[in-house]
Amino acid sequence: MAEHDFIADASIPVPSISVEDCCAEIVRELASLAKQEVFAYLVALGKELPSLGVDYRDDAYLVKGCVSRAWLIPKAHGERVYFFLDSEALIVKGILSLLRRVYHGRRPEEILAVTSDFWKDTGITMILSMNRRNGIAHMLKQIRLYALSAPYLPPLVQRHAPPQESL
Repeated sequence: MAEHDFIADASIPVPSISVEDCCAEIVRELASLAKQEVFAYLVALGKELPSLGVDYRDDAYLVKGCVSRAWLIPKAHGERVYFFLDSEALIVKGILSLLRRVYHGRRPEEILAVTSDFWKDTGITMILSMNRRNGIAHMLKQIRLYALSAPYLPPLVQRHAPPQESL
């Protein structure tokens, strides 16, 4: 599992499908799974999400209201918002992976267009404890606040080729 460095490759990715199609895809995926399979799926997603590393786990980006510690770091590039997420709990990290899939690289208006109904439609809220559901609500609120403040977010830095030594 690699760590985030907040430095994008030469081209900064944008989502290949609309936010609506992404949401529908996730609902279909989760609807096809039994309750225990959803937990296993979330754990698998959590294992795939790159770690932020301890240097980036700043309390300023800690999501308040989560039982497990979870970090949500926004970055902006042009008119898009990018999210870097992490948690100490694999299930939460799996949920963060789904959040990233929906919101990462989107324009603020796309982020704000996703309603809480989508998360209910996934069925995740029905199988999680009240504490985890509250944590998701806090994450969604924070994502919306970041979308509203997109012009003021720190920039996503592009990787540049290292300077060449002259001979």
